[in-house]
Amino acid sequence: MAVIRVNQGHRGPTLLEALQRATGADTVLLGEGVHVVDPVYVGSARIAGRGDPERTVLQTRIEVRGALRLEDLTLRAPHFDNALQLADGARAELRNVVIQGDPAAKYPAIYDEGGALVLRGCTVRSGDEREAAVFAKAGATVEADGTAMPVLRLEGATANLADVRCAAIMAADRSRVTATGTTRLAPAADRRCLVLQNESVAVLQHLRQDEGPFEALCEDSFLQLDAIDGPEGRRLTVIRTGASTLRAPEGSVTDTGAVPAPPPEPEAPRAPKVVPWRAADARRFAEAVAPALAPGDTVLMEEGEYFLEDHDGLLRIGVDLAGRGRVEATVLHGSLAPMAGGEVAISNLTIRPPEGRNALYATESATTTLTNVVLETEPTGEYPAIYAEASTVRLLDSEVVCGTDSISGVVTLIGAGTRLEARGSLVGWLQATEGAAASLDDCSAVQICAIGGSTVESTNGLTLYGNEAGQRAVYAAGGSTARFERIATEDAGLELGAEASTVIVDRVEAPEGGGIRVVDDGDAHVEVAGEPVGAEEEPAGDELAEEEPAADETGAAPEPVRARPGGGEEAQAAESAAPEAGAEFSGDHASPEGEAEDPLAEIGRLTGLARVKEQIESFTRMVEFNQRRRRQGLKTTDLTMHSVFLGNPGTGKTTVARLLQQALYRAGAVARDKLVEVQRRDLVAEHLGESANLTQAVLERARGGVLFIDEAYSLYQERNNEFAQEAVDTILTFMENNRDEIVVIFAGYTDRMQDFLQMNPGLQSRIPNRFDFEDYSAEEVAEIGYRQLLDEEYRVDEDEYRRAVMAEYRRSNDRSNGRWVRNFNERLVKQMARRVVDGDDEDTQTITAADLAETAGGDTARKAESAEELLQELDGLVGLEPVKSWVRDLTREAEANARLAQLGAGLERPTYHMVFTGNPGTGKTTVADIIARLFYNLGILATPTVKVVDRSDLVGAFIGHSERNTTKAIDEAMGGVLFVDEAYQLHVEGTTNDFGRMAIETFMTRLENDRDRFVAIFAGYTDEMDAFLGANPGLRSRIPLRIEFPDYTPEEVARIVVVRLARVWRFDEALLAGIAAGRYASLPEAERSNGRWARNFAQEVEKAHKRWLVENDATGDEAMRIRDAVIRGFEADPA
Repeated sequence: MAVIRVNQGHRGPTLLEALQRATGADTVLLGEGVHVVDPVYVGSARIAGRGDPERTVLQTRIEVRGALRLEDLTLRAPHFDNALQLADGARAELRNVVIQGDPAAKYPAIYDEGGALVLRGCTVRSGDEREAAVFAKAGATVEADGTAMPVLRLEGATANLADVRCAAIMAADRSRVTATGTTRLAPAADRRCLVLQNESVAVLQHLRQDEGPFEALCEDSFLQLDAIDGPEGRRLTVIRTGASTLRAPEGSVTDTGAVPAPPPEPEAPRAPKVVPWRAADARRFAEAVAPALAPGDTVLMEEGEYFLEDHDGLLRIGVDLAGRGRVEATVLHGSLAPMAGGEVAISNLTIRPPEGRNALYATESATTTLTNVVLETEPTGEYPAIYAEASTVRLLDSEVVCGTDSISGVVTLIGAGTRLEARGSLVGWLQATEGAAASLDDCSAVQICAIGGSTVESTNGLTLYGNEAGQRAVYAAGGSTARFERIATEDAGLELGAEASTVIVDRVEAPEGGGIRVVDDGDAHVEVAGEPVGAEEEPAGDELAEEEPAADETGAAPEPVRARPGGGEEAQAAESAAPEAGAEFSGDHASPEGEAEDPLAEIGRLTGLARVKEQIESFTRMVEFNQRRRRQGLKTTDLTMHSVFLGNPGTGKTTVARLLQQALYRAGAVARDKLVEVQRRDLVAEHLGESANLTQAVLERARGGVLFIDEAYSLYQERNNEFAQEAVDTILTFMENNRDEIVVIFAGYTDRMQDFLQMNPGLQSRIPNRFDFEDYSAEEVAEIGYRQLLDEEYRVDEDEYRRAVMAEYRRSNDRSNGRWVRNFNERLVKQMARRVVDGDDEDTQTITAADLAETAGGDTARKAESAEELLQELDGLVGLEPVKSWVRDLTREAEANARLAQLGAGLERPTYHMVFTGNPGTGKTTVADIIARLFYNLGILATPTVKVVDRSDLVGAFIGHSERNTTKAIDEAMGGVLFVDEAYQLHVEGTTNDFGRMAIETFMTRLENDRDRFVAIFAGYTDEMDAFLGANPGLRSRIPLRIEFPDYTPEEVARIVVVRLARVWRFDEALLAGIAAGRYASLPEAERSNGRWARNFAQEVEKAHKRWLVENDATGDEAMRIRDAVIRGFEADPA
């Protein structure tokens, strides 16, 4: 055991070095004084002071992950933090220690997340004696003796106390408190001394209180007090609610009995914690890190490269991020967007955004502080490194990586509520617009641009780098103000431009013969070095260029970088719908520049959607009618434009919403040309109260325009849906109070939207306009796909393409409409690209018939060969002659139907659902597998798979369960074969209460509606299957095909035995066949299980041979031959 001394000053090791050097048996001895260190993570350590704990102070947060012992010192928490945190399973023992809590009184001094805390002779102090100083969560244990503390709070924890002083004890969620000796309580004036809730238990040997409210709450809990001494002899008042029990000496308490529970005690603040993001989980943030996070936590990263791939490259953060090594070696690949109204800190790392995203995207009153951070620009250089709107960004000793030959490394500030505060940082190309403000202290930049009433102020010097992009170094326009205490530059001649604005430069430091050239419009006020400078004047002091540069050399007034901040798929979908500068990751879209085509005419040219087009026409006519009456000064008809778009994926809901928004704007029905597209993730937060704020911010952003909520059904969940309900209620309130200022469109699947519409009684009445987007027909899908190829400048035989797409879509189990054909075209072009590149073909436009055939089902010649091989496999089966003939006839019919479909004959595809009847073991499952593969190779089915189920897979235990199970089974079999074994068990005669009936009713609908998407085969005994088909009058008509599987003869059973064994062993086949046939023929009819008996008999023969093999030590060729004697052993029935 070694003692490692840590003293103040520069001599000897630091505390962190000592902890790294120490083993579990060593002691780190702190000298007197105040030791201030960064948060400490302890695996196993002993830290001690010397004598009086008040003379040795350690100011830090200690997070215990193993075992810690503290002695004879004071542990002081930093501001807004804990002094001590215990991880799950950790242990901390404190002796003669003073623990001082958060000076801001926000967080408890000790936070135990499931560890073991021991306090002996300790004192815990808090900034607020009414709040929890020790907070123990589920699974934690607290052992304290001779210790004083403010409030002890337990949630699912256990406390063993001895002679303890507390302000109060609060126990909830099945906590357990046992106190021996005297427990002295001293609650604050407005607090109870004891609070027990939710099945908690407290047993106190002696409760004593000298002052304060002498009142306890026992809510669905157990309280036992063996002795009580109250202030001035008063009785303890115990308020009991629910199923509570009180045991106390007679006359010592006033028991109120069961009364309504008062408002809950204020919730103790949650302790912030540090969550490591390990390099091993660099690509697994969502899985390995996010579940452990809560607002206020810190994500800590060691040196390495980290990726936000599982968050689509964008993370909305409500936590702090910190690197622990070199900035350049700690790289986060992704884009960060602080939560609305949140405050986050990012430090000691590099942010490298993916293409089309910002490194930082700050909006909605967020405050972001970046310290020692490097922010890079995405690969194309077209998007700002920092985009800020209605938010505050602080850059401290940080760098925006920028170029001087092009506008790359931009910091974009938009709006009067936007502010940048930078100190000691490189701010790249800074652009403040529309009233934004920037405060720079000892910074550097390539360009400073202030437009539209914006303000830029610089103190303690600003270094400006010259650029080769033809841009002025400083530019102010539109009533903006730019004030610089000092500008320093190594460039011989920077240019400053001003238009109707104020620019003041107190001092300029430039190389000899250089300076700043000023160009203004005559309406600007410009001062350099205390002297006003007029239009086209040059300031005195330094020598300047002899003549003014030509107009194209001075650099035109720089436009703000109008780039997407980068986010959702819609925000990056196509240049034709490029979002405006303020577009958020959820997808705000501004109208394309220039006069666009009539949006209603565009809707009219969309493929399909006949019903929707009629509804849109009627809707927009009413809007136009109202606008005309308004222009004529007449009263308008009360018209609510909120709408619901119902339909399956790929039916054009988003496209129509965008065009409808443009139509409403042109008609004057909405004030702004603004469409905001959002989904659940943009509206619903993770904590109560946050969803309302998040949703309100989205609504404000869409005010004056259209809000499109895609997949709105996802806002509904059967359980634990409080956060989404909060969002929906916020939307409804806004719609009601601002009915003339916003149009809200809810979109989603028809069936799933019904649950959403029931979330609030007023929802349906506020959304009167329903648009039903019907599925596209196969012909319409082909039309959409063909148009897309032409638009993308490909050539293809139209008839061949349409036939291939229609056939493939009809047999596909994916009914995503337009999305399906886009995916098909993508596969088609990839197939074409492979052919062109592999064959060194120069024709990159023509899609061949071979490309179509390969994409729409693969090599047809090879599939034809496979079909023939499967028929040969069927012929190779023992027996089943009627079945073989039936399958061959069915195959010929299916092949003829497929050929006619390819020729465009327009025939409806027959229904191939079928019933297999017969006894067990007659090959029904085997034949079903062959049929699945045959139908796949004939182009009837999309996959060659067979899903086998029986009653246990389909029938549930409660109402609705059977329907759900059956639907799931059908969905999983879609595109292939669903084989329902012993299907007759779904029908129980003589009862109407069996849940199997619900499975049959589910089949009834799906067998008809999806008859061209899968094949159902129902199998079972002949007589029982007749009863099954009679269970519902429509069942027989939906299952038109039926084949009886005959029993095998004894000779066929024997042949099956021989075939099975001959795959591995050599033997006298005639001898075995004769014995097997005889044995099977001698069985009672009820025991003849056909192929199953053959399988079992073959296994018995194998076992007998293996016993012989071991007994005779046979090896080599001898081991592979079954002796005649072994076979003859089966001549007589063993029984």
